[in-house]
Amino acid sequence: MKSIIKKHLKNLNLVTIFLLFSASANAIVPICLDVFPTVLSSTIIDGKTELKVDVDLFGTNGTLDIKIVKDETIDSNPSCISQKCIDSTNRTEAFILPELPQSTSDQDFKINEDTTLYLSQGSYDKIEIKKQGTVHFTNTNQDSFIKTLKSDDTGKIDDDTDTNFIFEQGVYWIEDFNIGERTNIIINGNDKVTLIVKKADLNEEDININVNGTPDQLVIIAYDDVKLGKRSQFNGFIYGEKKVEVEEDSILEGAINADEIKLAERVAMTYAPYGINTANFNGFCSTLDLSAYEIAEYRFEETLWNATAGEILDSSGNGHHAQVNNNSTPNTSLPAISGNPGTCGYANQNDGSIQATALPLDTTTNGVKTTVTFWMNWDGTDSVMPIGWNTHSIWIYQGSIGFNTGQGDIYGISSDGLANGWHHIAVEFTNGNVTNNRIHIDGVDQVLTQRRNTPNNSRAFVSSELRIGGWTINSNYEFHGLIDEVRVYNKPLTTNEVATLMAETHTCALPDIDHFEIVHDDQGLTCESEAVIIKACADESCSSLATEPVNVDFLAVGALTKTINTTFTGSTTVNFNHTDIETLIFSIANSSVTPSGPLVCDDSSGNSCDMAFSDSGFRFIYGNSTTIPNQTAGTVFGDTLKIQAVQGDNGVCTGVFSGNKNIEMSQENINPGGITGLSFSISGNDIVKHPNSISPPPSTTLNFGADSTAIIPSPLYNDAGRIRLHANYNSGGITLLGSSNAFWVSPAALVVTATSGATDLNGASATANITHKAGEDFELTVAAYNAATPANITPNYNPGQLQLMLSRTGPTLMGSSDASLNYAQGSVAISSTNPNFQNITLTNFAFGISTFTAAQYSEVGLLNLALQDSNYGNLGIIVPAEAINIGRFIPEHFKQTIADDGYFLATCNTGTTFAYNGQKDQASDSIGAISYLTNPVFAITAYNKQGDITQNYYEDSQASANDYMKLSVADINITAPTADQVAVGVDGNPLNKLSLTANMHTGTLSQNDLTTLVPTNNPLPKGVLHYQLSDSDNFFYNRSANALVAPFTADIDVSIASIIDTDSVNITTTIAASPTGVDIRFGRWVLNNSFGSETSNLPQPMQIEHFDGTAFVVTSNNNCVTYDASKVSLTNISLDPALSSVVGGTGNIIAGKTQALELEATGSGNQGQIGMSYDSYNWLKFDWDNNGLHDNNPNATATFGVYRGNDRIISWREVHN
Repeated sequence: MKSIIKKHLKNLNLVTIFLLFSASANAIVPICLDVFPTVLSSTIIDGKTELKVDVDLFGTNGTLDIKIVKDETIDSNPSCISQKCIDSTNRTEAFILPELPQSTSDQDFKINEDTTLYLSQGSYDKIEIKKQGTVHFTNTNQDSFIKTLKSDDTGKIDDDTDTNFIFEQGVYWIEDFNIGERTNIIINGNDKVTLIVKKADLNEEDININVNGTPDQLVIIAYDDVKLGKRSQFNGFIYGEKKVEVEEDSILEGAINADEIKLAERVAMTYAPYGINTANFNGFCSTLDLSAYEIAEYRFEETLWNATAGEILDSSGNGHHAQVNNNSTPNTSLPAISGNPGTCGYANQNDGSIQATALPLDTTTNGVKTTVTFWMNWDGTDSVMPIGWNTHSIWIYQGSIGFNTGQGDIYGISSDGLANGWHHIAVEFTNGNVTNNRIHIDGVDQVLTQRRNTPNNSRAFVSSELRIGGWTINSNYEFHGLIDEVRVYNKPLTTNEVATLMAETHTCALPDIDHFEIVHDDQGLTCESEAVIIKACADESCSSLATEPVNVDFLAVGALTKTINTTFTGSTTVNFNHTDIETLIFSIANSSVTPSGPLVCDDSSGNSCDMAFSDSGFRFIYGNSTTIPNQTAGTVFGDTLKIQAVQGDNGVCTGVFSGNKNIEMSQENINPGGITGLSFSISGNDIVKHPNSISPPPSTTLNFGADSTAIIPSPLYNDAGRIRLHANYNSGGITLLGSSNAFWVSPAALVVTATSGATDLNGASATANITHKAGEDFELTVAAYNAATPANITPNYNPGQLQLMLSRTGPTLMGSSDASLNYAQGSVAISSTNPNFQNITLTNFAFGISTFTAAQYSEVGLLNLALQDSNYGNLGIIVPAEAINIGRFIPEHFKQTIADDGYFLATCNTGTTFAYNGQKDQASDSIGAISYLTNPVFAITAYNKQGDITQNYYEDSQASANDYMKLSVADINITAPTADQVAVGVDGNPLNKLSLTANMHTGTLSQNDLTTLVPTNNPLPKGVLHYQLSDSDNFFYNRSANALVAPFTADIDVSIASIIDTDSVNITTTIAASPTGVDIRFGRWVLNNSFGSETSNLPQPMQIEHFDGTAFVVTSNNNCVTYDASKVSLTNISLDPALSSVVGGTGNIIAGKTQALELEATGSGNQGQIGMSYDSYNWLKFDWDNNGLHDNNPNATATFGVYRGNDRIISWREVHN
């Protein structure tokens, strides 16, 4: 095969070859792991290897994919470590290599001793390096083509300086590669290099090839022999079209595939499957891609879990997010594979478990395999389960680890050595057969035995819920230790695939502080302590705080600098006193964690880091505190709000005045800013927004007591947001200013509505009259209200962290489907019968309202939607919403397809099934002779607007709470066929097909597969129904002169006229059923004239004929028509019919003819003719009178007394002598 392809490609030019075999052209190439399935392999049956003494091959399971013609290793030191290697008899797939493209360049370069030459990738004729020289190929993102590449081979080098080839990322096509002793082939950095060589003579001593790199950094593909000299070191993969030889005392890591492989004495080679998938094979093979089989992947990279649905992300992209069940936290300090890239975060469990639900696995079919891989660091606690399904798990108990089915059983191995360290585990579950399960530990396929009790195979099935730590049936065996990189596949994995997964890493998101934020109120009094909040923000908006501890110096710089050292996680409050009248500037210094962004200050009205201190002013007092806490919109503050006029006296605040004073009060919008929104009122009177533009400014009269304190009566803010209060007094030579701290006022509640036009979609039962089509847009609105009566929308509300909880309240059957709710542009929530709140983002709020007009739910049924703002103001303030019912959702349309076209059956069914034109049942003139051998079955499928099946369109039981299927047989109307689809009459008019009559009856509607022998054992996928046409249906072709045509096969289509269920869900697509037809013939009943003696009974011949297109012929295979003597009528032609009668009774006409009916002898001398007529079936009458109507019975004449025998013939012959 290789030679044929080479010959075919020989004349392709270099560019064509490059395009053919670039990485983009990998549709027909093998999987790389299939080319290097073990340390030594071959693509041909006759491939062979020789292993000399003390050869060690690591990383095998004892087998090679190549014939071992000689193995000189001894039993005490066998070639495959635990045993002598054996041939698996498997052979690998081959690379399809082009004719090696040749360099067209005449550029030659010689690199002298101790000289380094940098050459860009390109085309060269000859490059030669003298001893101790270096050539460094630099990356220009193009392939290189080199005719000759060689290093000095004139003798040994006396000093320690080597000759070096340095390759940067790329593909190098080399016709002749010849290197001398003490030569290094170095791969630059982490680059990936492919050397495609025709001749590779590396047979010198002490050759070091990629010794400081990983095997995936170097691939050598050789058209001719490859030979590595003594004491060579090599990390990489070699694919040889011919022979690969390795001389003694060499050390290799990677894999070799060649027609012949020879390993000399003391060669040690380690298989490196983990590098195959990431090496660059230039498109000659493709990387392993298990993504098509991967159901879910959990990396545990999140920073916080709180048992919220979807909090643990599914990195496979399939959306099967998980959540903590209990006692599981994310951590990063001790990963399975350290570094970046690495395995990064992991789950730390202390009697903990994590649940992943709704996994689309085959949970019922015997023999189906599911594989779960994960890293495990078990702390040694006995009787725990790292993973499990419902009753099929991995159990670690009393020195064993293995598969358990809840019978105290373990099919597995010893657990010795597994505690207190990371190990990669791959477990393969086989539905219904525990002993077909497999375990890989650290990439090695284990030999399993039954270590405890007997498994119960009826419980050995995976389920749609995976527990990471424990199993789902109870919480008795939850895990103790660390778990990471959990992956679920719907297939068995090979050892190589397991090894590849074990080696996989990914980029880690380093813990980081985005910036520090200092929050203060910009004004200070020299007579009281000031509080400043320092936040370590995890994002730019500071909506979340960093979770790592940090130590900082807080600096307050004035005439002198105050330094306060503090250690905190997330945020902290720093309190300090300052007695000088001046402005301090706040900053952060000497942080133990360097933030990625600059310091941000929040002075309640801007971003200033300045705080101005004065010795007099107003201070606001709430209860006994100078800090006003968060409030609720539309509600009078929960505690007494006061204002005090103070001045400093040796650092002590003292009163300024008493009595009634007119104070200019104002309220400032901080978040959002501006001067819009509802008002702040004091004792029912609105105060102005700050800054105030009204002149003169309005004032509020407050009564100050002896301590210079006044109560602010009934303070109430009707809107939402972050605000603060300001007070100003300027009279009698006294000027006082003051402001409160900034505080949040939250809405009293969120109100959610779902509407379609003017209709509230609030259906709450399976029989609700309010319906909405699945997948069709409706309007989802969330509005923030205050607590006033009546409540008002708070226009300044901007949400913190909205959370949504979506319950599927109908149907609630175990097999019912969860589905998606599009609640905002590009955002989807999945319904569940056991939901949790999940973080969401809604369409931007405008004036306190969020409206999304394209909300959609993809399934049939009912929803209950709960909503809350769980982190209003980023302070954990919860703004609740009353949950609402949404529904009832119904299908958008039906589509009808054919499950079984069926077969017709006719009365005449002897060898060839046929019916006569116009034929009806002989016992009834109303039932057509054509019926069903197998009844046609229509498939009726319910869909949403997007064309997805609505699987919850299902009838649990008639009118039950879970009955969401509203279609009955009465809702299905069939169009009775009236003409054949193809056959035309004598007139040949293609528009005038032969007509027929169909008698249609009510069929059968079922959720089971009506095409099977036992439908009750074969339920259909939910959302799909079968409608089977009735056994009572019958058909016949109408008989007329135009129907007198040659036999034809009936082509009768039966179609759906309409399907409209009780919710007015209609059908959009129909396909007619075309049952396999029967033969249709135009027949007639024929009586023949009879002759005979009047003294003997006269047999009356009659036959059934059909028109064959040319003439009427006897229907020789007709056995389905009966005769009856009572239907014969006699008339007088020349003989009184009373002299005779018809005998013969009844019977079947066999082979189309019969003479079973006889006319009794008329008696001696009674000669003459009697007329006969037979009252035949209407469908065998004929146009005997040529009037164009086929309504005549057959007639004949019986002649008694005249016997017509053979004519008398005289014969002679002439004889010639």
